Amino acid sequence: MPVALLCSCSRSVVLESEEEFENMQEPYIGVWKLKEISFPAILVDPVVPPRSINFSNHDVTFEFRADGVLIVKGDMMSHPDLNKEFENDDLYIKEGTHSYLMAKYEGTSGYVLGLKGGKLAFPFSVSKDTASYGMTGGGGLGFVRVKN
Repeated sequence: MPVALLCSCSRSVVLESEEEFENMQEPYIGVWKLKEISFPAILVDPVVPPRSINFSNHDVTFEFRADGVLIVKGDMMSHPDLNKEFENDDLYIKEGTHSYLMAKYEGTSGYVLGLKGGKLAFPFSVSKDTASYGMTGGGGLGFVRVKN
């Protein structure tokens, strides 16, 4: 299942092979709480503004381990503002254990994150206490650091 994040990068990357990526012990290692999901404005209807769903009161965490394992705890679909269609969105990551690939995004200080076996990877931006996954203007996941 593909994954997505918010960052200044504006495009996804097609994964040719898993060998393109090396796991790196970088600042994204640790536990991150899902803070929000943002959705873009509908391009065909300029009246519809972008929107976001606040996850501050929901316990959904993403643990990025140095061994390339991502553990998602909590069901993103438990939020009452998400409809069933979100399960088909590239931003939706099921609760459970996943293998991930993370690499520096060429020419930037950001990363590209993909789940092993997925066909797409998306920009992942990380700072000391916040992270985002997805595409600028295309929606994404926002995180706050819980634990290093």
